[in-house]
Amino acid sequence: MKKLLAILLALMLVMVSAFALAEGDPDVNTETTTQGGDTQNDATPATGSSNSQVTPLAPQTVPFKKVYTVEGTGAVNAADTLTFTQIGKHVENATSGVTAPAVGVASVTVDSDASEATINFALPQYTAVGEYYYEFAENDTGVAGVTYLADHIFLKVQVIQGNNNALSLGSATFRLGSETAAQKVTEFTNTYEAGQLTVSKTVDGNLGDHDKDWNFTVVFTAPAGDTVVGDITATAEGATAPDTITGNWTETKTATFVLKHGQSVTFTNIPKGVTYTIAEAEANADGYTTTATMNGEAAEVNLSGSIEGHEDDVAAYVNAKTITIDTGVTLETTAYMLIMALTMAGFAMMVIRRRKEY
Repeated sequence: MKKLLAILLALMLVMVSAFALAEGDPDVNTETTTQGGDTQNDATPATGSSNSQVTPLAPQTVPFKKVYTVEGTGAVNAADTLTFTQIGKHVENATSGVTAPAVGVASVTVDSDASEATINFALPQYTAVGEYYYEFAENDTGVAGVTYLADHIFLKVQVIQGNNNALSLGSATFRLGSETAAQKVTEFTNTYEAGQLTVSKTVDGNLGDHDKDWNFTVVFTAPAGDTVVGDITATAEGATAPDTITGNWTETKTATFVLKHGQSVTFTNIPKGVTYTIAEAEANADGYTTTATMNGEAAEVNLSGSIEGHEDDVAAYVNAKTITIDTGVTLETTAYMLIMALTMAGFAMMVIRRRKEY
């Protein structure tokens, strides 16, 4: 009986030991679950397990700042919608056969007189590690006075292997000019430049009428292919200012006004590249001589010029009318008057000498 109990006890110990070894087997009950896009492993898979699967990097947005600077007295940058074109893309340090998926760039509107805006680069879903390179160009949308970005924008996206077998965004960086430029940037700048044009009137000469009206016409011409989006406003010194030239026009716009002596009109917010002509209706008429200067230098009376940047141009017109004052003495009688005066002086000297002798 004792021998039978000993045998049964030994069999029970063997069965318990076998069950304990089965519970500790690393190849048993391995499971991977995904929650909220993050891969979580309930148990560490064995080397070479076929259950391992990479979780792609989900799409996301990378912001890039655009700064709008304004140069010029009284300049107000016009609203502008910026657009971009993808020039090229490629991938490096990736498995053979991996290609770079496209990156989207939404257009962005810069409000009037705004100083900055955000450009959103929409990264796609990435399914493999690697370094993805993208090249973009800013489109010239044809707003007069705006200097668009000449350099291309280069975006480098590094996709790396993250935790729990999921891909992760290592970095997304921007460069200007080339993809290998040493300096990384977080923004780029566009500049809006606008200048002023002042037309002044001076009446000169002893017959110059300071109360006379002088009629002027100024014709503005937009750069070829561009639109003048902002308003060109006018102010007057002593005169009546012409109406504002409302924005969103191409080709030409005309302004007319009247000046008297000492008066002037100034046009503000004329975009860089706009040309102009100035004409005075009464130039060199009614006995007046008309001269003009542009920024202090002699110019044609039918004056033309252009806004080269954000300078202030000054067109000064002078109308002079002068006559000789009639004093009653003419050149024809002067010689006879001199002879008469000498004769009378000689006669007086002779009389005085005779009186002394007596």
